[in-house]
Amino acid sequence: MLGTGASAIQLVPELRPRGAWVIVLQRTAPWVIPRHDPPTSDRRRRAFRRRPWRQRLARALVFAGAEARFPGFATPVIGRVAEAVYRRSLRRQITDPTLREQVMPRFRLGCKRVLISSDWYPALASPEVRLVTEPVLRIDGAYLVTAAGARHRADVLVAATGFNVTAQPIATRIRSRGGTLAEHWRPHASALRGTTVAGFPNLFLLVGPNTALAHNSMVYVIESQIRYVLAALAALEARRARTIETDPVAQRHYADRLDRALTRSVWQTGGCVSYYQDAGGANPTIWPHAAATFARTVRRFDPAEYLWE
Repeated sequence: MLGTGASAIQLVPELRPRGAWVIVLQRTAPWVIPRHDPPTSDRRRRAFRRRPWRQRLARALVFAGAEARFPGFATPVIGRVAEAVYRRSLRRQITDPTLREQVMPRFRLGCKRVLISSDWYPALASPEVRLVTEPVLRIDGAYLVTAAGARHRADVLVAATGFNVTAQPIATRIRSRGGTLAEHWRPHASALRGTTVAGFPNLFLLVGPNTALAHNSMVYVIESQIRYVLAALAALEARRARTIETDPVAQRHYADRLDRALTRSVWQTGGCVSYYQDAGGANPTIWPHAAATFARTVRRFDPAEYLWE
C-alpha cells in the first residue's frame, strides 16, 4: 500500500481480515480522528418516517456538530487542545513505542486533510500489517526498493497516492476569447464566490476554487451554490441579456479577502505541504471560514458584480 491518506485508511483495515499481509509505505503520518458513526436503529428509522421533523432536526444537529469543529482550525489555542485529545487517543490504540512514534503527526491538525477512521490504528498495530517509513525510490519487478536499500516483495501494489485538485484537467477543455481556463488560472486559480470566472461569460462552476471544506459537508456548499446560480440565471432572463460575465474588479477584491484569511490559517501556517496548495504555494482549494459563512456569501446575487451584454 503506497500512501496513508483517505484511500489507504479505508483499504488497509479491509485487506487485513481477508488474510492479506500488508506492507504500508508511509511518507507522512496523518491526523486520524475517530469516526463516531453508530448504525441507525430500526426504531429511529421508524421515528424518522412517522415524524419527518425529527430527521430534519437530526440533520441540523449533525451539521452543527461539524461546524463546531471549525474553531479547531481557525484558533490555534483550540487546535492545540484538539491535538492533545487525539494524541491521547492514538496512544491508547497503539502501545508499541516505535510504531507510535512513526504514526505521530508532525504538523498542526488541519494542515493536511484530517482523516476519519476508528479502525486505522488497530489495523496498523496488528501482526499482519507492517509500516515502512523509508522513501520508495523505484519499483523493480515485484519489489519496491527504498532509500535504505531494502527490497519489499509484493504480489499486488495499491497506489493510494492522491489526486490533483489545483490543476483540474477539465480546465484545459473550457475555452474563452482569451484562451483556456487552465491558462487563465496560471499561476493561481480564482473565482468570484467560487462560482464564476472573469473572462468566461455564462460559465458557472460548482465546487470551484476555494469552496472545499475541511470540517463539514461539501453537499451543503453545492446546494448553496446551486441557489446562487439559479438566481444568476433568473437575473439574466429578467434583463433579457445574452451573457453574464464576472467583473474582474469584483473577483480580484473577493480573492484578496480570501488570501488574507488563508495567509493566517492553519492551511498555510500549519507546517506541512498538502494537496490544498498549488505549485506556487497558494491555496486555491480551501474555504477558510465556517460552512454557514459560505452560504451567507452566496445567499444574495449582486448584479453589480457582473457585466451584462
